[in-house]
Amino acid sequence: MVLMVGVNSEVFFFDRLTNRTAAVFDNPLADKRESERLLAYVEPFEHVIEHPAFFFVGQGVAINRKSNAVIPEVADKASHALFAISYYANGMVAALLHMFLLGSAFFFAFQHVKAKRSGIGQYFSHALLACVLGLTPWAFFGHAMVSQPRGAMMFYFIFGLLTCLRHFPVHNNTAQYKETGHAYRRHIAV
Repeated sequence: MVLMVGVNSEVFFFDRLTNRTAAVFDNPLADKRESERLLAYVEPFEHVIEHPAFFFVGQGVAINRKSNAVIPEVADKASHALFAISYYANGMVAALLHMFLLGSAFFFAFQHVKAKRSGIGQYFSHALLACVLGLTPWAFFGHAMVSQPRGAMMFYFIFGLLTCLRHFPVHNNTAQYKETGHAYRRHIAV
């Protein structure tokens, strides 16, 4: 599907993702965009102390698209991460659950890579582990999973594929020998 659409297509934002990730690792505090990606993991905790209601509920993302006099809480805050935008949109509980979901997706995919030893389940589990690994920098340094419908669809599409993984059978390449009694084999009689 990626080859049909094209790797350099505007649909995937690969060039933007690679450029911003490289900038974060090279000099994170040089530019405001990169420093926001680091502060996105600090400012929500400071904000929840000042506004305890944000522990359970957030302000949503629709308020960011309005051009009226209401100033959203996320204005002038670091929100370039899944954790931060999820916090400002849905609250601290939702932000922690999003991070738990990402971590459990990695753990689930890795467990299936270890368990699937032959068949189509092996290839599918390897592909999904690669998808989750590719999703990780996007979640750590981007906010489209919560703020954009296209990003949310891609994010939860990967999790939908992960849930399908449990329906593939596990096959071992090594034969398991059972001790059975046959008339033509020599076994100890009981």
